[in-house]
Amino acid sequence: MRYPDGHKEEVRASIVASAARTLRKKGLAGLSIPALMKEAGLTHGGFYLHFHNRDELVAEAVMAAAEGTGRARRS
Repeated sequence: MRYPDGHKEEVRASIVASAARTLRKKGLAGLSIPALMKEAGLTHGGFYLHFHNRDELVAEAVMAAAEGTGRARRS
């Protein structure tokens, strides 16, 4: 099955946004890849199509959370 152009990037961005929300609410210890992927409606194995490992996701999620906090403070 073919997905439209940009689909993979949209899914990755959705996973990062969800991880950023989870980090804000539960901290690093509360970030479970299986739970995160289930919330996104994806499989745990699908995680590795988007990220090499949990550390890569955490780094992106922290950056996304910081950017979101910065935008909120400027508003």
